[in-house]
Parts: sequence; structure tokens; C-alpha cells
Amino acid sequence: MHAVIRSSASPLVGAALILQLFACSAKLETEKPPAATPNPMADPAPLAPAHPAAGTPEATPKKAAGEAMPANATVAVGAGPAGQVSGRLVSKGNKFLADSVVYIEEVKGKFRAPTGPSVIDQKGSTFIPRVLPVLKGTRVVFDNGDAIDHNVYSPDNEKFDLGIWKSGGKSRVFRQLGVYTNLCKLHPTMISYILVLQNPYYAVTDADGAFSIKDVPPGTYKLRAWNERLTAEVVDLTIEKGQSIEVVLPLRR
Repeated sequence: MHAVIRSSASPLVGAALILQLFACSAKLETEKPPAATPNPMADPAPLAPAHPAAGTPEATPKKAAGEAMPANATVAVGAGPAGQVSGRLVSKGNKFLADSVVYIEEVKGKFRAPTGPSVIDQKGSTFIPRVLPVLKGTRVVFDNGDAIDHNVYSPDNEKFDLGIWKSGGKSRVFRQLGVYTNLCKLHPTMISYILVLQNPYYAVTDADGAFSIKDVPPGTYKLRAWNERLTAEVVDLTIEKGQSIEVVLPLRR
């Protein structure tokens, strides 16, 4: 995929930038969903901006079933009350869009982890939530909401194993950036993911792939999307004070 930047005039917001991401394959098919109602993502950090899990500011008409998605995705930059990156992910057949994490890879500065923990529960032999992004240094509590034994371990990064227990919770602090796959030795179908990130500018997508990241400071960044099954192109963005950026980001295998 290749990125092209060009400028164009708009009678509504003045100068605007359009960044087009050309997909490598024309086989992607999508249906543009209507705007999702903002769904704020819980963020326990009192010292970091809170971000809605998903949302988009304007509705987009749906395409007819089976209509092919154009071989390009568009990022439109316009004036807004605060720095914001929002939009949606798209994929062939609009599959696997939920529970993706869209995040800004690195922002200058140091960000303190929240004083309170984030929580992953185990109910019905299922990790809830399935995907949890956290700021580096966050303590995560793994609760056991079932009346049976559970275990939590991860083979990723520095690895860990919290042992087996029946009630209450066990916790650990995640100090290393990266993705952790969480598993249960007693129930092989159980799986969840923790993404440990450098900064609090991230969002989890809703069922339609919509997301919104607010209060982004001015700067030039790389926007990434993590998905359990698919991959996405890394997008270079420059955000100036008072700008709002709309992103349509294709996912592919």
C-alpha cells in the first residue's frame, strides 16, 4: 500500500488535506456502516485522558450488499474543536472488526499509570473483556467469577503464570510494551489479549469497526491498528491544534 498526500479547498472548512491509502489488493469488499453512537471505553486512569471506545461524527450511507470497496481508503483532515482521530476499520465482508485496538504508537513525554487497576473477569469460562489495552505500568486484576478453578498464564514477552485459584482475584503489573496472550491451563478454549501501550491515546473498536481517540496533542505520529486475525497499514499522521482527522483503514490478511 502507498500513501499519497494532496491538498484541496473546501467551502465549509477552508483548506483540507486528503491522504489516500491505496490498497494492494482490489479484492477487499466492504459496506460502509452508518455512524455508531459513541461508546465510551472505560479507562481507570485518573491522570490520563479518557477515550471513548468507539464512535464516528457523521453517518455514511450503506452500500448495496456485495458492492466492492474502492481500492483506496481516505483520511480527511479538517478543522475541529480539539485534536481527534476517529473513523472506522473495514475488511472483506466486514468481518472481524470488533475488539480491534487503534492507537498512536508513540507520543513524546512520560505518562503515569493509573493508581487503580484494570480488571479482566472470568465468567462462564470466558475472559471478559476479550481485549484490554492498558498504559505501561498498569496493574491488571484477573478475577474469578466462576465457582470453579481457573488459571491465567501468558507465553508472551517475559511470560507469567498466576497459578490456579477458585475465588477472588490475582494481579500483576504490566511494565513491558507489547501484546500478551492470556490463556487458562484448565480450559483450553479461554483466551484474551492485553496490549501494553506507551501512551493513553488509543481506542477499542465497536462491532462496526468504529473508533474515536480524543485530546491528541499536536504532532506527527504513526497510527496503528491491532486485530486478532488481520493486519492494517501503518498510517503517518500530522495533527495540528484544533484539527480532527477521519480515517478509513482497511484490514487484510
